Amino acid sequence: MFKRHSTSKDTKSFFNTLVAFGNPHLAIPPPPSVQPTPSKRQSVPQSSAPDNQSAPPVIASPAANDSYTKAEGYKMQGDLQVRKDQLDEAVESYLLSQKFYIEANNGIGEANTHHSLGDLYSRRDELQSAEKSYQAAIQLYLKLNNKLGEANIHICMSNLQLRNDKLDDSEASATLALRLYEEVENQFGQIDALIKLGDIEKRRMQLDSAEQSYDRSLQLSVQLKDELREANSRKSLGDLYIRMDKTIEARHEYELAFDLYTNASNTFGRANSQRQIGDLEFRAGQYDEAEQTYTRALEFFVMASSLLGQGDVHKSIGDLQTRRDDLNAAEESFNRAIKLYEESGSRLGLAHTLQSLGVLQVKQNSYELAAKTYQRALETYIEVDDGIGEANTYKSMGELELLRNLPDAAERSYKKALELYVEADSRLGQANALDGLGNVQKSKGDNVSAASSFKKASKLYGEVQMTEWEKYCMTKAQEISQ
Repeated sequence: MFKRHSTSKDTKSFFNTLVAFGNPHLAIPPPPSVQPTPSKRQSVPQSSAPDNQSAPPVIASPAANDSYTKAEGYKMQGDLQVRKDQLDEAVESYLLSQKFYIEANNGIGEANTHHSLGDLYSRRDELQSAEKSYQAAIQLYLKLNNKLGEANIHICMSNLQLRNDKLDDSEASATLALRLYEEVENQFGQIDALIKLGDIEKRRMQLDSAEQSYDRSLQLSVQLKDELREANSRKSLGDLYIRMDKTIEARHEYELAFDLYTNASNTFGRANSQRQIGDLEFRAGQYDEAEQTYTRALEFFVMASSLLGQGDVHKSIGDLQTRRDDLNAAEESFNRAIKLYEESGSRLGLAHTLQSLGVLQVKQNSYELAAKTYQRALETYIEVDDGIGEANTYKSMGELELLRNLPDAAERSYKKALELYVEADSRLGQANALDGLGNVQKSKGDNVSAASSFKKASKLYGEVQMTEWEKYCMTKAQEISQ
């Protein structure tokens, strides 16, 4: 899906993808409960909190002699600190919890705490530390023959693998998790696995399959009255609807998701929903509203300690500043985004920002520099197997080549972009590429081909409700047909 806001001819290279900055961002719901049990020498009763609910925090006294009670207290304290976005304090609590679970010889508690640490590190974009914690947890769950715990970790591993653009590995992990959740009849886990499979299908442009996965997860979430998982399902559907050019439906899902995240006191989810709403406002030309929404989203991401989320917002703000011709500020925003993406290990986010930086450099008349930046973006998109990003970059390269009076090269770039957009079933992308191709054909004096391209572009713009561009392209077709 692409940003298109204006009828001015010289700003069309600006439009880039709205979705999938980096990898899917979802609030992490509490995993389906894997109940720790006291070691045989202890008689402390385990909380009877049901799946997906947290027991009230019970902070163990440091003077307590019971290792298990201390471990439970520190674990609950860490969970509470995570909910309050006190992540540094939560790490200390979880490490103390691990220490006392080991003293109590309680493997399930130790494994659960490794899981919680992995989630925390993942949230802070410390991916190597997250993977190390998850691997430690899964070894303990396997040793204890605990399928529910094992399934929870496979979901977490799938998320890490998706963030590292390892789609096959991510799908294998999510599929295994879904099977294990079904074996133990845990519907909360099935929701998480279905969302993850939908994310993978969306990345592969298998949009109908992704919609089915998200719909199944939404139905289960509503049935189980799980607000956080319902919010995640709706946020994922919103992302998908943008890819399917259904912007009205997307906004509806994002707004519902934001309310649900607010009810669940989930800062990270609120941040994601705000960012996506900002993108939709930007697309609609509501620039002041988008700026305010992005600012709120950035505040939430800072509170949630998400480097990746902060990178996404700085990239979006840079796009907005480029559109307003505030080019120096835009360059600063893109550079901040690049730094954050590099720190968080997001190759896809880096590619998106390089593509936008190339657009900025074109507006600065730095054509040779822009060509190099586009090439870097293209190579990165190919590396992470993102067809939409690859198509966007070929389209931008075509615009640049036409500006540099290289019509043959521009025609090749637009045709390659069109091929990729067709493959991805993106009508708006196809319209953009056909419009650009028509401009090239017109510059070469091939008015018959140009008129055909403009008419096809006009029809596609009409299908995605871009009425100004629909009329503009039809006018161009009629002018050169006279």
